[in-house]
Order: sequence, then C-alpha cells, then structure tokens
Amino acid sequence: MLDVSKKIGRPPAEVALNWVATQPGVTSTIIGATKLAQLESNLSSLDFTIPAELRARLDKAGELDPTAQPYAFFSPALQARVKGNAEIRPWARAAHA
Repeated sequence: MLDVSKKIGRPPAEVALNWVATQPGVTSTIIGATKLAQLESNLSSLDFTIPAELRARLDKAGELDPTAQPYAFFSPALQARVKGNAEIRPWARAAHA
C-alpha cells in the first residue's frame, strides 16, 4: 500500500479507499472522519484512478486465502459433512401415472 501510495502521490488512506470502493460488487464504503480535512481527503479518494499495474499489486496483496474461514465452509469435504453425505437435489413435482 505504501509503495503504491508513493508512486501515485496520494495518501495511503486515499489509495485504500479508492481500491475498496472500486472493487467489483462493492456498493458502499464506510468512512470514518472526525475532522473536515479527513472527510475531504476520504471523498477525494474517488477523484483518481489507480493505474492497472499498481492495482494488480494491490489485488495480489489483498487476495483472500480460499482455504481460510469462512471460505473453507464451502469446500466439498465440509459441505458433505454439513449435508450428512446426502445428495441434495432441487425440488421437483412428482410425475403422475
């Protein structure tokens, strides 16, 4: 974060807010400001674009470990335990003879 911040000449907090706010699927970002200057800085985090190669570095650094909680819950092995090794099929209307 600090390296990217230095390269684009923006404070780390602005870079972090920009990165989070522009992630796919993010619809809002919580900002906590106690001073007007901090609020203005937070809002200006949306006034620039992080270059693609630097954004890729931030994406790599922020990558989640798919084996960590809560993502491990969705692994096939754990799902089998949750379902009691039973096959779960969608409901279907019974065919009448």
